[in-house]
Amino acid sequence: MKRCLVALHAVLVLLAGCTSELDGGAVAPKGSVAVSVHGVNYSGDPFNFGVTQPNAGEDTGVGEHIGPFSAGGTVCCFNLPEKWKPGIKLTVYASHWVGKGANNGADTIDKVHTVELPPYADGKAGELWVMRTAEGGLDVVSSDLQPDHPQWPGKVKGWPEPSLEYRRGRWALLHKNATDYLENYENSLKELEENSERTLKEFWESDKKYEPDEVKHFSGPDDPRYIEHLKTRLKEGLQRSQARVRQSLKEKP
Repeated sequence: MKRCLVALHAVLVLLAGCTSELDGGAVAPKGSVAVSVHGVNYSGDPFNFGVTQPNAGEDTGVGEHIGPFSAGGTVCCFNLPEKWKPGIKLTVYASHWVGKGANNGADTIDKVHTVELPPYADGKAGELWVMRTAEGGLDVVSSDLQPDHPQWPGKVKGWPEPSLEYRRGRWALLHKNATDYLENYENSLKELEENSERTLKEFWESDKKYEPDEVKHFSGPDDPRYIEHLKTRLKEGLQRSQARVRQSLKEKP
């Protein structure tokens, strides 16, 4: 598995060389055509992919990182045979994360897929689409159409739609963020009432450091105008946070 990951990283690094060569006017080998590459992820796990030719030697490969239920950008470029024939194979190096997400201590699963390119739907090589299915499989399609087009030739139709479980997980993170802000404003106002001198000094020092223009017209933490300014600011923040929490509850999947 470690070798798979190293190979994937190598493929992704080679992307820069592929792009720069094509920008400089390099042409595809005879009998081939250079096409753009897209990644689409129908699963709830983020993943990286890199695609190359089997036994490609020094030939470059391309790929990118795709988030859950997402589509990537347009990556340049990959050489496909100008004319399709049975038995065209592609190698796809794929890594995906399960558990907590790509950057939060999740388990990484690395695989090397050898896939056969299906026939060109309109008889010519189109853009190369690499798709991770909802079940974790891998499909490739060559087409200048997009997945939501009525004549899209791929097995999976349409763009990814987040599952209810995924949408609720995302909502839980956003809702917690909103409630954390609300709690912070409530605590700050409470501390201002219970220990005003200490709290005023803490806010004053923070404002001087991070918001100097905000307090340059005040003389210090005991300036009545600053005290009123701070109370107003905290109350307005509290109202915004309350509204944000109410809106979040309305939007729960």
